[in-house]
Amino acid sequence: MNTQNINWDEVPETLSLEQFRKLVHVSKRVAKELLDTEIPCVIQAKTTHKYTLFKRDLINYLGAHPGAQFPNGATRIRRSNTRLFPSTIPVVFKKRMAFYFTSEFADYPELIRIRDVAEMIGYGKEQIGEWTNEGMIRYVTISNVRYVCKSNLILFLCTEDFDSVCRKSKWHKQHIEIFREWKKS
Repeated sequence: MNTQNINWDEVPETLSLEQFRKLVHVSKRVAKELLDTEIPCVIQAKTTHKYTLFKRDLINYLGAHPGAQFPNGATRIRRSNTRLFPSTIPVVFKKRMAFYFTSEFADYPELIRIRDVAEMIGYGKEQIGEWTNEGMIRYVTISNVRYVCKSNLILFLCTEDFDSVCRKSKWHKQHIEIFREWKKS
């Protein structure tokens, strides 16, 4: 995202997806993903002109104020609230999470194909494949098809590695909110 040299005085108070995309120099896909998941905006049930982004929300998201200049190569630091725990997950909480995921996935078979795992937890099958290649999720190969054991998937979902994923899926974010409510009680 290139946010250098934005003259905030010339930016309109409300922006469309296309205006936002051109302003920060990102692709349409990235702009849509940001508006769907991270940047507060108004999303209407229309096929065109679906997004309305307010300038103040964009400024807050970028961590800037009107007239701010961004240095070349500036990157935004991810918010720390995307993780459930700052460092390690307590063992007691891991057990509660494992019990929760066991009941959540009770309807699934014991061996699950990679693409089905991707649909279950909202990540791409390429990402699941990377996690299996790196040894984070153990798998078996049957007739050139990778299968993940449901218990191994649940163990991975309760690790710090899964909690520290930077770009979380909608499913992942929903479950973080559920677990945050548990932490409060």
